[in-house]
Amino acid sequence: MKSFCVLNKPLNKKTGEALGTAAVGTLGNKIGFLHDDSECSAATVSNLAKGVKSAGASAVVFGCMNESSVSFLIDRFSLSGAFFVGGEKLISVYNSLGKPLSVHEEEVMSSLIFSSGTEKKRGGSVIAINPTDSYLRALVGVPQSLEDISVAFESRNKNIKNTLNSVLNLLGGYKGAKPRFCVSESGFCVSACDESGRVITNDDLLNICAACAIKKKREICVPFSAPRFLDELAEKYGVKLERSFDGGNEPWQNDGLFLVAEILNNMAEQGMGLSALYSLLPAVSHKRKSIFVADGLTQFADSIVCDELISDDSGGIYMRMKQGEILFTPYRNSQKVCMEILAANSEIAEEIAADVYKLLST
Repeated sequence: MKSFCVLNKPLNKKTGEALGTAAVGTLGNKIGFLHDDSECSAATVSNLAKGVKSAGASAVVFGCMNESSVSFLIDRFSLSGAFFVGGEKLISVYNSLGKPLSVHEEEVMSSLIFSSGTEKKRGGSVIAINPTDSYLRALVGVPQSLEDISVAFESRNKNIKNTLNSVLNLLGGYKGAKPRFCVSESGFCVSACDESGRVITNDDLLNICAACAIKKKREICVPFSAPRFLDELAEKYGVKLERSFDGGNEPWQNDGLFLVAEILNNMAEQGMGLSALYSLLPAVSHKRKSIFVADGLTQFADSIVCDELISDDSGGIYMRMKQGEILFTPYRNSQKVCMEILAANSEIAEEIAADVYKLLST
């Protein structure tokens, strides 16, 4: 999951409070705040929380947490939205579903930030909560046991590394050299190096967890960029599999720490190493490129021959054809588009990409 930056400039006290007030009008009356370990971030959160309070709403301040924990916090504390502040410029806002703001929500908030004459209301509050223990308990609750599991964790965020090591220690696992999980500083993205030294991407880790969930006959939702193999597996096990442009709502689909915990759980339950789990996935080539579409994505997509086309309100387009699949995701406020191609092998993926480039040049 990717965060959305509302403002890309330092905030002073007045603007910070105005943004907090605007958030109430956009998101609702109970808004959470978390931040990185910088002093300026904590000061910005204080200003935002004051703005929420002045609007008569509740600001729940969690303190220093990894950004990926936002979905857990929104669900655990029934928030109407949440902010993550990282440094002087990065402010990411999430709605009640733990998703980045929609274009409409962004427009509403922007119009409210600089509106004049905002009347202060009574009844607002600022509540400080330390969610570290409940977050750790939730992570520990994913695997039943990690006895005899040997693994290593890496992250530039020391809190993330310490949290995962705590999960490992509490469940009877121990530190080893491989497999090794590398978690991004935000906590959203994970890559791994398995026992043989092979690098496994974040997408592949998600696909492993989805495949294991289907085999347990759990109904889940996956993004359109997930391989068609999952549909075939779901049919085999008699499980309903949904697809969405937003991806699924499982904790491991929205937070890299829960993704690591889910992978470890599958390793322990099935008595497999990470390399063996990865071997459950068929070979699929996943090609991702940025392209420039001058005349509009919808019009361009109509020129591509396919068997199935699905679009969403945000402009995303999924196309399925015999030789593979394409997912187009437009960048905000830009004519650039992210193109993801899934095919049985890299040669077919390159052929599909070449066909798209040819159409772009005509």
